[in-house]
Amino acid sequence: MKPGERILGVEGGGTKTAWVLVEPVVPTGGDDPAWQFHVIDQGKLPPSNFRLTTPERLRVIFAELPKQIDRAGVFLAGCGTEQDRRLLKEICLEIWPNAKIVTGSDRQSGLAAALDHGDGVVVNAGSGSSVTGRLRVGAATTSRGLEAGGTSWVTPAAVILSPFKRSG
Repeated sequence: MKPGERILGVEGGGTKTAWVLVEPVVPTGGDDPAWQFHVIDQGKLPPSNFRLTTPERLRVIFAELPKQIDRAGVFLAGCGTEQDRRLLKEICLEIWPNAKIVTGSDRQSGLAAALDHGDGVVVNAGSGSSVTGRLRVGAATTSRGLEAGGTSWVTPAAVILSPFKRSG
């Protein structure tokens, strides 16, 4: 990451597609040496669930987003397999051919936003709901998840994710 790069973040689901365009600001040292970001623009577009939205419709939605970018992270509900991520990346490269693109599911972006690189369980209770957990042991990472259309299953999901409980 370099100062002045334009980075587009996109997260889409069954209700909306939220996006933000930022540029990194050089860390000044002090108490928090982490990168900071200046928001250039942001907005919302129609839904873009990968399983429910055709590739043609995704292209139309993405065409509404800023064009002058250096990097993009595009995370859509339903984009769960490696093949899904490859197809989504191909669609993104049609819109932003010179950008560095990372794609994935909204569950992945939720884990990253909530836990950074740490362990834990994240409950996402949107129009499509999920519970996802991540546990790192040594060099290995285990990730398990459960998706459903409502939130009445959250307690049973905790049982499914119980291997993530740490003792001591």
